[in-house]
Amino acid sequence: NIAPILTIKKGKAAICGKVRGRKKIYRYYIDEFKKRVDKDMTDFIILGYTSDIAYAQTVKSMITEETDFEGDIHIWQIGATTGTHVGLGCVSMFFIEKSKIHHYGEIYSEVKEQVKHKVDEALHHRKK
Repeated sequence: NIAPILTIKKGKAAICGKVRGRKKIYRYYIDEFKKRVDKDMTDFIILGYTSDIAYAQTVKSMITEETDFEGDIHIWQIGATTGTHVGLGCVSMFFIEKSKIHHYGEIYSEVKEQVKHKVDEALHHRKK
């Protein structure tokens, strides 16, 4: 099975790579995270999954074991609308990229706070 790796460019999904096999998908995620994460701006990571939480848990374990990231790592199930489009077996990762900081400059801190607030709000509702 060849799996497309997607990213968001200008608000739309775009293929940024293709890999064969689950182990190579995991490796791709970790290698790209190491290259692209802005450690100063990324306080947390969100891992999403569609059908099998074990996929996201594996990525979380690899991040913990293979990187020096010390923030929170949240695992959430992807909603039905997105899940329908990406299909079973999807794993997603959200973090702040180095290149985005330089491109968007000052507004990034504001956006980061808004996202952090939404995550905290969602976590509060999940605990109820």
